[in-house]
Amino acid sequence: MHHRLQQALIFIVMIAWGISPALAYDNNVFPEFQIAKEDRRFSWISIHPDNARWLITECTDRIEPPTDKCYLFIYNIKTKEYRRLDLPAEYSYLQGEFSPSGRQIAAVRVPVPRNESYEEMEKSAMNADLLLMRTDGDQVRKAGIPKGILGALAWSPDETKVAYWSAAMIRPKGSKSFRADFDLHEYDLQTETDRLFSGQFHFFLVGRLQYRNADQIVANASGPLRAKKSTFAEEKKFKFSRVYCFEREVTHLQDPCYSLVPHATHPALDTKGNLYLQGQDERHGLSLYKLSADREMQHWTIPRIENIGITFQSVSPSGDHLGFIYSVGGFSRRGYQSSLGYFDFSTERWISLCLPDPVSAAMSQSVH
Repeated sequence: MHHRLQQALIFIVMIAWGISPALAYDNNVFPEFQIAKEDRRFSWISIHPDNARWLITECTDRIEPPTDKCYLFIYNIKTKEYRRLDLPAEYSYLQGEFSPSGRQIAAVRVPVPRNESYEEMEKSAMNADLLLMRTDGDQVRKAGIPKGILGALAWSPDETKVAYWSAAMIRPKGSKSFRADFDLHEYDLQTETDRLFSGQFHFFLVGRLQYRNADQIVANASGPLRAKKSTFAEEKKFKFSRVYCFEREVTHLQDPCYSLVPHATHPALDTKGNLYLQGQDERHGLSLYKLSADREMQHWTIPRIENIGITFQSVSPSGDHLGFIYSVGGFSRRGYQSSLGYFDFSTERWISLCLPDPVSAAMSQSVH
């Protein structure tokens, strides 16, 4: 009741000031969204606590032709500036995450393979490093973990630890996925030690992870090797959720969480404790869900997007917008062609982004 009264007062004030309030979001129709078909390959977004700067991974062969590499860029959605971090050129940078304070970045890098043969790609993947650096890309240092096959990463709330996926194997040539058997590890920056965060479960596919608090991590994952034999009935019991909540030092595999959202995937958290997911609403189809810290739930129908749709999402720490990557082209051995967009929660609008050319961005110095 208090929430409805507050909304009514806001509406009255807007009318008095001559501001037209946004139309109510209609989940029964696909929202407007201008698809930006660019020949680009984005794969990762992390949003700074200032809620304006995005740390983006873009892969391209246009900066150092014919070498195809992934780079870390910072894009400011307010000023539209796009700058590449000045990092050692002999590596490819797979993803990066701003720390909660915004003063540091953790990133994964691999050596640039000499060619695109399976053998060279395998050698590169097995020599990944976990990096720590300042937000401007200076003072790069390696975390003291064994070289191996790394995946997504996340900062602890107090910035003393970095969690990450580590894969145990490279899949055979010709497989649809490259790495497999992922487990959740944690590196302690103070003691410079590395260990499993919870049990050893060997997930087949994994995605973004975030600390919900110091002792719990929420992550996108599926196909644990140590799970009971997967059956349709078992998956249906949890509404096909691909979200797990890992508790520190709990070594038995727990059930998927947030199964109240059908087909839950792509979890993202803001600093207020609100959780954002993609899910499949029974009436409105593929939707963006918000589960507030006080257990209220909202959803917004996702625009009609070609191919596999939204492949990655990251919410701003304040929860004012949600950035996402969506597929716009076919798949090649170098990945999907993709573009960027964001959902503005205040106006309930889906907005596409066209970023400056990565070559011109590469000509600039690091962001200070």
